[in-house]
Amino acid sequence: IIPAQYEELFVGGEDRFLVQTADQKNYGIIDIKGNWVIPFGKFDWLWWRGNCYLAEKDGKKGIIDLQGNTIIPFEYEYLHPSYDEGLDLISAKKDGEFFFINSELKKVNLYIWEFFLHRQIMLTL
Repeated sequence: IIPAQYEELFVGGEDRFLVQTADQKNYGIIDIKGNWVIPFGKFDWLWWRGNCYLAEKDGKKGIIDLQGNTIIPFEYEYLHPSYDEGLDLISAKKDGEFFFINSELKKVNLYIWEFFLHRQIMLTL
């Protein structure tokens, strides 16, 4: 049982919890016993996304694993994995340009981009 000492507590993976202060200026990850996995101050922002966390450090977005190791480097203005494809299709913005990348940081071709956008539009109608 985790003592009531945090303003916000969210599920953040198997046996992990994302914690934040009420002013949303401090984010961290604790395990089910209340031990710090990622302490306050290491990242400016965190959000759980399946088997990883979206994170921000020094104004740039990146993706980290459940232990806080960098998967996608902190060099993007915007970064978000697809809900269906996980890290296989990530929407990104860098230097003002929007595009998709895969988990190997390679840009995805235009055909897949158009397919993904069409599929997303169809799902939101």
